[in-house]
Amino acid sequence: MFAEAQPVTHREVGMSFAVAINLFFAGVLTIVWPRLYAALGGTGALGLFAGLNVVALILIYFSVPETRGYSLEELDYVFGVPRWQFAAHKAGYFADVIRKQVLRRDVTFKDLYDDRR
Repeated sequence: MFAEAQPVTHREVGMSFAVAINLFFAGVLTIVWPRLYAALGGTGALGLFAGLNVVALILIYFSVPETRGYSLEELDYVFGVPRWQFAAHKAGYFADVIRKQVLRRDVTFKDLYDDRR
């Protein structure tokens, strides 16, 4: 999935960087896990990773754009949106989902990229 989250011009470099970082931290985890397990116990160590997964879920939601349904040419528009604007749109979208699903109000969802196509 990370290869699709990169602009077309930087896809190879971005993917190789992602693989290198992933393998590096897999090695660090292999070295650190026994000490972490001894210090926190099984429940504490797995709880730590569960908490880190929740943090990662939030960061990914607000920083990684959806690339499904866009052609390679349209992806330049998707990646041309500043990150702060994308995060603000996602926060508004989340609030609209809460209004529609929880409060049962009529909501019109706006696409961030309609004016850029």
